[in-house]
Amino acid sequence: MKTYRIISTLILAISFLNIYSQNTLELTRNKESGYFSRLSVEQVYTEVDGTPFFNENWEQGTITFNDGITYSVENFRYDIYTNNLQFLKDDVVYKIPNLNDVKSFSIGEFNFVTFVNEDKADFYEILFKNDVLLLLRKFDCEIIKGKESVGAFPATKDKFKINTTIYFKKDDASINKINLNKKNVLELMGDKKDEIEKFAATNNLKFGQEEDVIEILEYYYSL
Repeated sequence: MKTYRIISTLILAISFLNIYSQNTLELTRNKESGYFSRLSVEQVYTEVDGTPFFNENWEQGTITFNDGITYSVENFRYDIYTNNLQFLKDDVVYKIPNLNDVKSFSIGEFNFVTFVNEDKADFYEILFKNDVLLLLRKFDCEIIKGKESVGAFPATKDKFKINTTIYFKKDDASINKINLNKKNVLELMGDKKDEIEKFAATNNLKFGQEEDVIEILEYYYSL
């Protein structure tokens, strides 16, 4: 059923074509000098194992602001731990100071949309999108404290741990958290429950696995 995946990917890519504009992100925005702020020393991680970044290496990306202007960003990354968007310019790291200004962004082939909750902007990766349903993945990062040396056991360093939560948004409703399982997924497509169950069984797809759920949704909306 990879055909459905290819079709969906093409549709999603086309929907984001408007992101790739001629604007290049500079140190001014709308002629507003000093809009972007330098990253503080405290936000450079050296004493913690692992990574707090969605993409540890700088990658090509785009960012669209709520005023409709889209910028191409040559060196872009998303810091999950501090929930900020960073770009590299002339060997200096800058961040977007007001994330509520951000409508959406992309990093490589991954697309994110912003939802503001209690005046705080949160970013959600788009896993599936059509006119009816959005399936989203939200990333959170925490630091797991290391352990002190005990006897023959050496000390361990603090370590970043990235967690994910799945959400969905249907029609004009608000976003809602969803635990991926058979019951919850079928509730999203209850009018063809028997056909969907047969499709999943035939193709050995699991209702608790993100990639499989995407394929199931692609099939459902192709009927």
